[in-house]
Amino acid sequence: VDDYETLKDIVMRISPVPITFEAINSGANGYFSAGEQRIVIKEDLPQLQTIKTMIHEMAHATLGHGGKEDKWDRETKEVQAESVAFWVASMLNLDTSDYSFGYIAGWSKDKEVTELKENLELIKNTADVISQSIEKELVALKEKEDEKIKTQDCQEVKTSGRKKVR
Repeated sequence: VDDYETLKDIVMRISPVPITFEAINSGANGYFSAGEQRIVIKEDLPQLQTIKTMIHEMAHATLGHGGKEDKWDRETKEVQAESVAFWVASMLNLDTSDYSFGYIAGWSKDKEVTELKENLELIKNTADVISQSIEKELVALKEKEDEKIKTQDCQEVKTSGRKKVR
């Protein structure tokens, strides 16, 4: 993943709950704990899987899964979260289709097409919120870097304009 650490930091910054990296022995790559209001990501995952899993778990948190207003069954929650993760990753030019398509197919196999269609607007809106937050952070970071370069250039011009005294 290009600029992996930067992207990872941004996702951690915009997450509605804290994200930690820990050993997970259940086979899951991560989880969102509504009760503890935190996300845990399996440590030592490949970069692409780490970013995708962070976004997947952040989607659970953003959608309020496990909260008092949660009306969705487990299958629907997983389809929603993975669809959001796939959509956001795609907007970041990250291809998670090898993992995401199988995951979504597995969790949606007993669902009717009408049920899946009902979730599309929610998935789209959630993906938009997350991707816009990431974009905002990336733009701010770029502006900060541009300002730093501009300041360095000005300092170099001032330094090079001075006469050397012997």
